[in-house]
Amino acid sequence: MKTKLLLNIFIYIIIFIVSSVIMKQTNVFIYKVIILLFFLSFLIGLSLKIYPYKINSYYTININMISYVVLSIITPFACFTLIIVTTYLSGYLKTFSIDKVNIIGSIISSIYVAISEEIFARGLIFNSIYKKYNNFLLATLISSSVFTLFHIFGLSILENYPIFIFYFIYSIIISYVMVLSNSLIPCFLFHFSNNLLNKLVDFDLVCMKKLLHNHLLLYFSHTLYQYCF
Repeated sequence: MKTKLLLNIFIYIIIFIVSSVIMKQTNVFIYKVIILLFFLSFLIGLSLKIYPYKINSYYTININMISYVVLSIITPFACFTLIIVTTYLSGYLKTFSIDKVNIIGSIISSIYVAISEEIFARGLIFNSIYKKYNNFLLATLISSSVFTLFHIFGLSILENYPIFIFYFIYSIIISYVMVLSNSLIPCFLFHFSNNLLNKLVDFDLVCMKKLLHNHLLLYFSHTLYQYCF
C-alpha cells in the first residue's frame, strides 16, 4: 500500500507540473479546454485503476447524500453573502464587480482544480491513511497538512499564518464531510463553488486588513474568503 500511495503522489505531482507548463504555452481557449479535460480524465482513470484501494463508490451518489450535495453548493454562496453584507453595513466595501467575460473559462478551470485536488487530498491521501489505520484525526492532520502546504508552497508559514490556518480548517471540514457522506461528490461541489466565486467576483475594501481586527465577524469572513477559497 505504501508503494502505491507514494507512486500515486509522485504521478499526481508530475501531472500537475506538466499540465501547468502546457497550459502556459497556449492562449487558444479550446486548446486549454482539451488539455484540462485530458488531464482530468487521466486523473480519474488513475484513481480507479491504481489507487491503493477501490474508489469507485466515491464517485456515486444516492438519496442519503442529497443533503450534503445541497449544503456543499449553498454554503459557499451563504459565506460570500455574509462577506458582502458585513462589509457593506460596516462601510468597508469599496467596489464590487462580477467578471462576465471569463465565465466559461472560470467554470472549466474551477472544475479541473476542484476535482483534481479533491482526488489527491481526500481521495488518495486522506482515504489511504483512514482506511489503513481507521483513525480520522491522523488522516485529517496528514492530508490537511499536505493540502495546505501544497497551496502555500514557497511562502513563509510564519509570515502567512492566516493562509495556513484557513486552508487547514477548510481541509478538516471537507474531510469530515467526505466521511459523513462517504463520497467525493460533495467535496467536488464545495471546492468548485468556492473557486468559481473567487474567480468571478472581485471586491475591494476601503481600509487595511489590520484595521479589520476591530470588526471580528468582518475580518473572519473576509480572511476566510480571501485565503481559504
